[in-house]
Amino acid sequence: MKQLFSYFLLLGLLIPVACVDLDFDEPPPGGEPVDITANATIQQLKAWFVPGEFTDITDDLIIRGIVIADDASGNYYKTIVIQDETAGIEVKLNSVGLANDYPIGREIFIRCRGLVISDYNGLIQLGGGTYDDGGQDRLAGIEEALLKDFIVAGQRDQFVTPKVKLIKEINTNDLSTLIRLADVQFISSDAGQTYADPVTQFSVNHLIEDCAGDEVILRTSGYADFAGATTPQGNGSLVAIVGVFGSDLQLAIRDQNDVQMDQARCGQGGVTPNGTIADLRALYQAGSFTTITQDLIVRGVVNMDDASGNYYKTIVIQDETGGIEVKINEVDLANDFPVGREVFLKCKDLLIGDYFGLIQVGGGTYTDNGGNLRLGGIEPSAISSHVIPGQSGQALVPLTRTIDQLSLNDMSQLIRLEGVQFTDADAGKTYADAVGLFSVNLNLEDCDDNTIILRTSGYADFAGNATPNGKGTITAVLGVYNGDLQLFIRNTQDVSMTGNRCDGGGPTPGDIDEDFETVGNNADVALSGWLNVATKGTRVWRGKTFSGNTYVQATAFNDTEPEMETWLITPAIDLSVDKKLSFRSSVAFWVHNGGSVLISTNFDGANIGGASWTSLGAQLPNSSTVNYDWVESGDVDLSGYTGTGYIAFVYNGSGPGGQTTTFIIDDVLVQDK
Repeated sequence: MKQLFSYFLLLGLLIPVACVDLDFDEPPPGGEPVDITANATIQQLKAWFVPGEFTDITDDLIIRGIVIADDASGNYYKTIVIQDETAGIEVKLNSVGLANDYPIGREIFIRCRGLVISDYNGLIQLGGGTYDDGGQDRLAGIEEALLKDFIVAGQRDQFVTPKVKLIKEINTNDLSTLIRLADVQFISSDAGQTYADPVTQFSVNHLIEDCAGDEVILRTSGYADFAGATTPQGNGSLVAIVGVFGSDLQLAIRDQNDVQMDQARCGQGGVTPNGTIADLRALYQAGSFTTITQDLIVRGVVNMDDASGNYYKTIVIQDETGGIEVKINEVDLANDFPVGREVFLKCKDLLIGDYFGLIQVGGGTYTDNGGNLRLGGIEPSAISSHVIPGQSGQALVPLTRTIDQLSLNDMSQLIRLEGVQFTDADAGKTYADAVGLFSVNLNLEDCDDNTIILRTSGYADFAGNATPNGKGTITAVLGVYNGDLQLFIRNTQDVSMTGNRCDGGGPTPGDIDEDFETVGNNADVALSGWLNVATKGTRVWRGKTFSGNTYVQATAFNDTEPEMETWLITPAIDLSVDKKLSFRSSVAFWVHNGGSVLISTNFDGANIGGASWTSLGAQLPNSSTVNYDWVESGDVDLSGYTGTGYIAFVYNGSGPGGQTTTFIIDDVLVQDK
């Protein structure tokens, strides 16, 4: 089939092709033309690519392209990117200082016969062969001594004009081409941060957003000479090369000149707030639905959305003066108004009222099945006129309170209670009725016998989860119903209760369901009940976020200590009932087998060396695992163990010794067998 395709390809190359009036066709000012002619386009070359294969180019194809990325800044290494009028492609060259001979804007011709085309996690590349990377074949660069056999450098200063795109328009047809985004900015949590980590030289992903809320990854190498520079906090334009890693599109800049963001940030949509949420709440009149006639505009940050199903057709926003529920007659509100999103509420012509004492803003009224007049949501056709999304990633700092300190002044705000537990009667119960889909009230208490209700919808995706039986913290939005204060959580990550209960008893060892989403990116793992300890060296397990997913990893890469050993140990597990363990794991840059999973039934919670540890027969990644591909552990049977157990994820490595494989874990689940 490949030979037949090649035959038709060569026939096609004999057919005259009309010139396209692009920058590629303009005569360059930098030097004399070279005596070589292209007979194929980059797109025709890329047609040789077979997913998962290393395909030898056996036809006498010659392509021409303009260099759009070189290695001058260090953001690319032993790689250039070229583009013609049809497509772009990465070209791997086993040499450094490539910008000297192949700088951005230089025309080059590549004789492709004898080269190899493959991909790296979905990004098509052209190289000189393959090499063995710890048992896995990789695409190798064209050797330095052979560069002039395959590459003819042409005229300089033939700069490509980037194609103007919207974030939502970027697709795989744009891979390895130069694009320009206008009216974009780093999300708030990434603005003012370094482009990468120049100390550990780790690459870093940041998110770029536009004013419509669409986002794309910008990835920067820790070896880039601008890795330690801070990202701008304004709005403007971005010129970048489009890449992909797996299914995630991502951008890479050549240097800081590609980023021009010195304008006012977007997000307000021309809307300027002229009041506060306290001003809005002051318009409420008990017992009535009041139409807002003032031209009031308030700004808030979403502290509750409908992502988990615990809220329905409602978001809650807050500012420094208070919070309020906003009823919107639409589902999947978290897509446009997720927690942390800034929102500008244009209040004129909306209605303000209450539901059994909880103040709400909506779009009209309706009569419920009991004949009662209720506040309705803002209709979908009116959302854009009243609810304007702003910047994402806004920080939300919960108000720290005790149960007896809570009052109506804290209504619809995010609060945090410490030293609380579910009452004896409610500990271990499910949050709600996931079968009948009924909402359930459970009681929380502190050690002074103060209590408060936690209410959960039967439609919440965690309704069937069991409540913890230890003591700890809860983060929740405060509500009220007929004078009774009550709490609402966003998900179970808002609850961390693994400490001893008020009566001195420890929490009953139970199941574990940990997805690590609460661990900060590049932050040491510090989960309640978990132990994260370096037994050799100083490095411990850290959180990493990629493409919206947070996992934890350990690595000895760039570590200067002679040895590294770090343990991540779960909370206690009750093995009196047969249990099973599952998780997923991965590796990156394999050079050694550094990860293991162990269990102990005599660990005292502190002395790792004094306990007996046994290896578990879980499926783990190995030298043939593709970087960052997940390996499912399978169900690991724990029924042979009794008493109280602890599971340890252990990493051993050595930076100076070259044992630097990165070991990654996620989604740890221990449950009844």
